[in-house]
Amino acid sequence: MSEKSIIDQREPWQKKPKFNWGKTLLISFGFFASSIAWSQYNSQIPIALDVLLPSQYLLIGFIMTLDNIIGMFLQPIMGNLSDRTKSRFGRRMPFILIGLPISAGLFLLLALTKNTLWLYIIVIFFFVTAMAIWRAPVVSMMPDFVSPQNRSKGNALVNIFGGIASAAAAFVGGILIDKDYFIGFVFVVVAMIVALIILFFGVKEPDTREWDFSEALNKKNEAGIWNKIKELVKEEEKSPIWMLIAIWAWFMTHQAIESLLSLYATKIIGVSDGEAQQLLLYVSISFIIFAFVSSFLSKKLTRRTTILIGLGICILSLVSAIFIKGPDQLWLLIAILIVYGAGWAFININSIAMMWDMATTPKQIGTYTGLYYFASFLAAVLGPISLGYIMEYVAGLEYLLPVGAVFMLIAIIAMLFVKRGEPELTEEQKSDLEKAKIDAK
Repeated sequence: MSEKSIIDQREPWQKKPKFNWGKTLLISFGFFASSIAWSQYNSQIPIALDVLLPSQYLLIGFIMTLDNIIGMFLQPIMGNLSDRTKSRFGRRMPFILIGLPISAGLFLLLALTKNTLWLYIIVIFFFVTAMAIWRAPVVSMMPDFVSPQNRSKGNALVNIFGGIASAAAAFVGGILIDKDYFIGFVFVVVAMIVALIILFFGVKEPDTREWDFSEALNKKNEAGIWNKIKELVKEEEKSPIWMLIAIWAWFMTHQAIESLLSLYATKIIGVSDGEAQQLLLYVSISFIIFAFVSSFLSKKLTRRTTILIGLGICILSLVSAIFIKGPDQLWLLIAILIVYGAGWAFININSIAMMWDMATTPKQIGTYTGLYYFASFLAAVLGPISLGYIMEYVAGLEYLLPVGAVFMLIAIIAMLFVKRGEPELTEEQKSDLEKAKIDAK
């Protein structure tokens, strides 16, 4: 293999390791498109289903997990395929160019079919399938361009855009939903298409038609989510497995809250559909404010410690919901969501970065993104169903948030066994560290 071909196959971050704010900002538009759609989906679909299936929380919870059931199997495949896709547009962009426009069209159909149960469920099925085509590839794009040392910072910027998207869906979408339901969905679709145009023209991936992907497909790093999990289980050091358990546990809580919060707000607090959607604005704003705080703390305290702090904050906020007794305590719910958003930023900004830095080769970023989503979607399948069952048959809808705190506690236990996932030091950082040790003596 010639020197030129070797250089051409380096990852973009290996060619330019310095953090590029502008490039990362443009990449963030992909996550923006995904976040604005999911934010409105998670707010409005449960409310529409409650009209078609009154008070059947378990069944509603199951329907709300269709995206995660499909994603649990499809996302790892898409992530793995995007690791080794050969095209003039690069590895990730082909999946985005196909999946995003289809998703936008199906999202618009959700507004038009919400009065017919079976048609509505069919559209939901195709929408969540289309979203699964491009979610792992678009998330994998950022670490392709950002060095391991800067991935928490890069993930903070990407997630800030996701938070802005969620805030836009909550605020603007919420207002439009109450005025004109269809226009509320048109707003999201337009935002998705604009984000796609910016991403396509702003981010140029390397042409991979001549790339050799044998490194990512040798026997040791055999493709496939189940093969990868079996490989990790056999390893003596189990940090990736414990990390996946932790991811599963905290997403058991987060996905259930996202899926059922609008029902909680309308039934327990007594707000309107649009106002229920706007409650997520407080989580989004808090998340945006604390995203870079999380990135800063991860460098000072390590990613693992920052995640543990975030889990503790989330537990305290969710347990506080036992004091919510009715509509006159909306202020307490808002306060809980603000604090929860801060804790969630500490967790979310650093967790996927830890998974990326456990990858055995840069050519498997998409595979490890798939592992992350496998754990989160497994939780998202079980979370709404489990909490939906508890709300319907055991504790009542008013205990949604305190019950969620239990799984955050499980995540803390799992994180105590995670020993890897911090960025490797550069040679300059290693030299500075050795000098500091000598000076300390």
